[in-house]
Amino acid sequence: KQFANSQLNFYYDLEECLKRETPDVLLASSFIEYMKDPFAIINKIMNAGFEYLIFDRTSFIEAMDHKILVQKVSPLIYDASYPLWAFNYHKFTKLFAKKYDVIISFDSYCHTDIFIDNFRLYWKGILLKKKQKQLL
Repeated sequence: KQFANSQLNFYYDLEECLKRETPDVLLASSFIEYMKDPFAIINKIMNAGFEYLIFDRTSFIEAMDHKILVQKVSPLIYDASYPLWAFNYHKFTKLFAKKYDVIISFDSYCHTDIFIDNFRLYWKGILLKKKQKQLL
């Protein structure tokens, strides 16, 4: 309520937004890795027809496949833990390859290397653009 205006709105979920708006850009900042089924959400996002997708503060791992980890919150903040998907970068971007091109990827501002079981965990951002239909 404090930030919404005629150019910026917030919605409970993607479906609610798409009922009211036809946005060109989706900004997904540090949320997809916390979803129970991020791949179902990615399919919804891809089928929504956004011109641009921006994923920022997304966790990736230098492993052969995606991994589910446990993120523990510092007890100084509060005592909690969360399941966290750490994506293989190449497999993650390949999920979008039929409909989107990667324009650029970048280190997130919160980028810090963490090593878990000898795998590097890191955070990146990715900008994707919808592919143009080819005329024959």
